[in-house]
Amino acid sequence: GEGADDQPRLRPAGSSVITDYTGKPSTHRVENAGSAPARFIEVENFRTSGWESTMPIEAAATTLARQSRSFFVYDVRLAPGSEATAHEHAAPTIIILLSGTVENQGGLGQEPAVFQGAGTLIYTSGAHALRVKGDQPAHLAEVEIR
Repeated sequence: GEGADDQPRLRPAGSSVITDYTGKPSTHRVENAGSAPARFIEVENFRTSGWESTMPIEAAATTLARQSRSFFVYDVRLAPGSEATAHEHAAPTIIILLSGTVENQGGLGQEPAVFQGAGTLIYTSGAHALRVKGDQPAHLAEVEIR
């Protein structure tokens, strides 16, 4: 693991961790280290075989933060006035808006939708484009379920 058993590991807001529990008995504990409310989002991949061998995406303002056979986790940071980051996911993807306001344009013919507020969840599959709405930067995490 990332620390001694039963020792707390503090993580900054917006950080991600991938843990492989497949075929293993497991327990984990999450505890808030401060007085501000904490939000935790857990995504599970129940696949037991047939893992996809897709390559990570490369797109503007998008960095591969973590990867495993189950997930790609991307860190997306958009500046006000910047071009949209457009890319295509090979598998269903959950986007977590960590801060800011964004417009998500799905595939052809889909109307763009505006999302705001930390903790907002957006589901996508396939091609989409994200752009900042307003004058504040936006920070998102994308979890592609392989």
